[in-house]
Amino acid sequence: MKVGRIERVQDIIITLWKRKRKRRRRWEEGKEEEERRKGEGGRGEDGRKGEGGEGKRRNKYEKEKYEKEKEEEKEKEGRERREGRRKREEKEEDKEAKRGKRNIRRRKREEK
Repeated sequence: MKVGRIERVQDIIITLWKRKRKRRRRWEEGKEEEERRKGEGGRGEDGRKGEGGEGKRRNKYEKEKYEKEKEEEKEKEGRERREGRRKREEKEEDKEAKRGKRNIRRRKREEK
């Protein structure tokens, strides 16, 4: 019985080790291919120089578009912040009004 268990454990260890080895091999092959691609005149997959977004200049249109989007996002955040502040203030006013009503009711009860 125990021998069977040990053998099963060994089999599991071996399979895990093989998987790890395969994964590492695939990773290394991918890394080599990426380096090879970079070596082709310093161009990436899309044919532009540089990999990803490194050192890439935006043309005038892209730059304006990017700045415009950023500005709109800032305005939107500011609007949301103002709305949130307004809602909080209204909530506070409602609470204060409720307190005032309670006080009025309490005074009426005390007078009776």
